[in-house]
Amino acid sequence: MSFKEAIWGKVQQSRRAWPGSWSRRKRAAADAKERAEKVVAEAKERAVVARAEADARQRAEQASAERGTAEARERAVTEARERAAVRESQQKNENDLESFFGGRASSAPRPNKTTTSIRLGE
Repeated sequence: MSFKEAIWGKVQQSRRAWPGSWSRRKRAAADAKERAEKVVAEAKERAVVARAEADARQRAEQASAERGTAEARERAVTEARERAAVRESQQKNENDLESFFGGRASSAPRPNKTTTSIRLGE
């Protein structure tokens, strides 16, 4: 007689000795299996929810960083436009002064245009 046959014989004997206890054991085992499957399913569901929350958090952080970058870029563009406007205004003021005074607005003497022709021997 093999080990398997010996065990099966013991199982059959226990069935005969306690006929109602076998079905109760089966029911208890089935209930335990159902509870275990339920626990596993709930754990899987919690893991899926946790992953979805982590992904949503990561997307929100990335969107926030992109918004910050876009705002910084917009500020840089605005500042560059303001600097260009200031330069243009200053240049316009210089041109107005030149036209008002009939020439250069600075008090520095004008360079002599003929000095280069004298140096070249002309």
